[in-house]
Amino acid sequence: MKFKKPPEHVLISIIALLKPYCNELTADGLIEILRNPKLKPKDQLIPGQQSAPGKLLSIKETAKRLECGERTVWRLLKENKLPRVKLGSRSTRIPEISLISLP
Repeated sequence: MKFKKPPEHVLISIIALLKPYCNELTADGLIEILRNPKLKPKDQLIPGQQSAPGKLLSIKETAKRLECGERTVWRLLKENKLPRVKLGSRSTRIPEISLISLP
């Protein structure tokens, strides 16, 4: 299957979502990652970046990691104590790396 470059507005949206986790991600770097899914973002595409964006966790996975209920996770999101990544209108994910900074 031949790779088809996504439209520019889609690339800009994806880069905006990943900006907090990959400061130096460029459109070319993102295209390279999309062409080769096994390639990690930290592999020579983001110079100077120390860590990859990491895994995005569901509400259930986050609650399990924090050893709390799903309602508590939703409350933390509402109080802006946890960052969220919205995937569509009904799907919310929490960056795994953000769990480290919780008190």
